[in-house]
Amino acid sequence: MDEWQKIQLEEEWRSRTLDQVHEHGRKLAVIETKQTTYEQTHKEIIQALEEIKGEMTRYKGFMGGVAFLASGIAIAWNIGKDWIIQHFK
Repeated sequence: MDEWQKIQLEEEWRSRTLDQVHEHGRKLAVIETKQTTYEQTHKEIIQALEEIKGEMTRYKGFMGGVAFLASGIAIAWNIGKDWIIQHFK
């Protein structure tokens, strides 16, 4: 192999290496874009879950209040049932 062929091979190798670096750079840019998209989607999902959790907390509070009121009415009815029936006869 003469000197000229060595120089050509070296230039070809450098050219391929630079092309590979540019290709890796493009791939990295795509991956970073996807990561940013996934991070934004993740934040939106977390926000939606927090809103659902708040709604569930309010719903549980409402149901607890209804159950408390119903049990209070049932207790009052059992305690004063005889008096109420006699009073309205």
